[in-house]
Amino acid sequence: MSFVTMPEWNNENKVITVVEPHLYGCRVVRVEDQGAEAPSSVLALELDGQYEVITSLDELTAAVEKKIGLEKQIHELAKSCRDASGRSEYEKLRADWDELTDYETPKEKELLAQVEESAGRLLSRVEGYERNRKEKEALIARAKELAPSTEWKKTSAAMKDLMTQWKTLGSAGDDCNDALWDTFRAARQSFYDAQDAHFKEMGEKRESAKAAKTQIIAEATELMANVRNWKQTGEKLSVLMDRWKMAGSAGKEDDDALWEQFNALRSSYYTGRKKFIKGQEAQWNAAAEKKRALIEEAKSISALHDTSAENTERMKALVTEWKQAGFAGREQDDALWNEFCAAKDVFWNEKHAQYDARHNEWLSKRQDIVGRRKDRIADLQELNRKLHDRVEESSNIGQVAKLSGYIAENNAEIKKLQEEIRDIEKKN
Repeated sequence: MSFVTMPEWNNENKVITVVEPHLYGCRVVRVEDQGAEAPSSVLALELDGQYEVITSLDELTAAVEKKIGLEKQIHELAKSCRDASGRSEYEKLRADWDELTDYETPKEKELLAQVEESAGRLLSRVEGYERNRKEKEALIARAKELAPSTEWKKTSAAMKDLMTQWKTLGSAGDDCNDALWDTFRAARQSFYDAQDAHFKEMGEKRESAKAAKTQIIAEATELMANVRNWKQTGEKLSVLMDRWKMAGSAGKEDDDALWEQFNALRSSYYTGRKKFIKGQEAQWNAAAEKKRALIEEAKSISALHDTSAENTERMKALVTEWKQAGFAGREQDDALWNEFCAAKDVFWNEKHAQYDARHNEWLSKRQDIVGRRKDRIADLQELNRKLHDRVEESSNIGQVAKLSGYIAENNAEIKKLQEEIRDIEKKN
């Protein structure tokens, strides 16, 4: 509807009567046409000489009063809106407004301006809630993404930055603000709980490492107080060093102090071992000199090619003196011993060769001696066989007795020869 000029209403047959002089910023008039065969009248709104025909004053009043009510509701909604649901509530109220007939009265225009102003404030607040909700949801997503991280320092700073950003944001609306905060806080707390558990575990590990390293230092102290074998002590210190590495960190401050103590003990070991080795090397060199002298003497004796008893006893004495000379160090002792053995072997090989020659000569002589006796036994046994044959053939008792005497003498000689053979063969 709209106000328009009605020139035909200026006809003298038209009678305009004021019904309401002031209604919503305009007049309500009744226009009657008295010149027609059938008189008629219409109801209209009049504003600045322009008219708008209406069907019912009650309908007009009802529509405008409802708009007044709707404007108040929208105004209150703009004031009381606490979350994004205000948008849908406003849209519902605005739909009710738009369904009403617009009579374009000043009051309606005033109401519409107020509605637009309230709507602007309302929608601005709603958009703020929606914007804050989206930004808070983004912060929550980032917090959840960071929560599993074990980069404690970096992530803690990132979580702190997220909290700073959160504080700059306004409410996301009563319908979700607390829930968003609870979700955000839970995501951050899951990280901080893990961080606390990690540092607690690290603290326990540091205490355990400190106790382990303190024990290692105590063992190293006892070990260095009773050094009897530098090699074995070094091996034990090496085991302690492996345990030290496996013990883990006790924290920088404690680690530095503990390492200083342990390393001082290790340094004292290396200093002591160096001193011991230097003294040991002097002993080894002295022993090596003695052994070289014995090698030269063994070579001199072997060069004589004289395996007399005197030289044999001296060669045996050299071995005793070699043992008394002591250890000359692993690097040279075996070489010196091999050289000494080579020098001795020349003498002993020659002596053994001489012995073998004499022994073989004796064996040959023994074989001849045994052979002659075996031949004699064979002759006597052949003679006895012949004597037995004669005994069996003879009938002369005296002759038999005489022959039996010969046989007995031969058997006695055979027995004696056999005993001599056994005695000879027993000798090497």
